[in-house]
Amino acid sequence: IVGADPADGAIDARQPSQPDGSDLAGWDSIDIVFDGDPSGLTAADLTITQDPAGTPPAIINLVTNGNVLTVQLDGFINLLAWTTFTHDASDTSTRIGYLPADVDNGGVSNASDVLTLIDHLNAAIDPLEVYQTDIDRSGAVNASDILRTIDLLNGAGVYDVYNGASLP
Repeated sequence: IVGADPADGAIDARQPSQPDGSDLAGWDSIDIVFDGDPSGLTAADLTITQDPAGTPPAIINLVTNGNVLTVQLDGFINLLAWTTFTHDASDTSTRIGYLPADVDNGGVSNASDVLTLIDHLNAAIDPLEVYQTDIDRSGAVNASDILRTIDLLNGAGVYDVYNGASLP
């Protein structure tokens, strides 16, 4: 494995659902880049693990395009966890996490993430990825994403309180 999309270490900071609990969302696939042709790989050639321990989603399909292998899962990666994809033969891996409101992708959700999003909107910092900034999953990054980040931190609607939540 030489790369991935989302990138190794990326954390999805977006809402896991609408505030009423509808429209569950999250990453249910990953593009893994190999230094050779991965077309001969099967699901048995990859191991998916989760930290903290638990049941990660399973592979339902693999699609190759050049040196990119798209791994499609039977559900979204789990909240408050890292999900690691390992190519067994090379013992190389990539991992992605899911921590709502963690705009700065630091592994902890807190008030500083609101400030990071404001800085992003004001172009005061280098641009961030859409999975860090489109918190309400509307397709546009704007002031409503600041409000949704605050909702996630404080546990509005059906959301758990993510203020102080962290990835292991």
